[in-house]
Amino acid sequence: MQGHWLYQFFPEARKMDLTRTLDAKALFVTLLERGFQVKMQRRTYDQAVSLGTIRQIALNRERIPSLGLISDLDYEVGVTRIEEELATSSAEALWPSHLCVVEAEATRGTLTGKKR
Repeated sequence: MQGHWLYQFFPEARKMDLTRTLDAKALFVTLLERGFQVKMQRRTYDQAVSLGTIRQIALNRERIPSLGLISDLDYEVGVTRIEEELATSSAEALWPSHLCVVEAEATRGTLTGKKR
């Protein structure tokens, strides 16, 4: 999700999230190693978000776990980045944002009954 607006303005949040989650390949391999049959789908969504909306969301720091984990200084730097963009654009200006969702289905069991 490197292209998500959150990580564009708060790259430290991305670094933090990368330390807390498995990427899709690692998840797939981990499930296989534990005896699961795995089906995975990856969907990518592209949706522009207005700078005004980005600012409004970012200012509600407590509602975004990734922003709660970064330092206060890194948070303030990210908010400043948003404010700088707003100074040269309008609140209605659209900012590109990309989101990738990985859906994993893991099954294990006998032929007569599968467990998830």
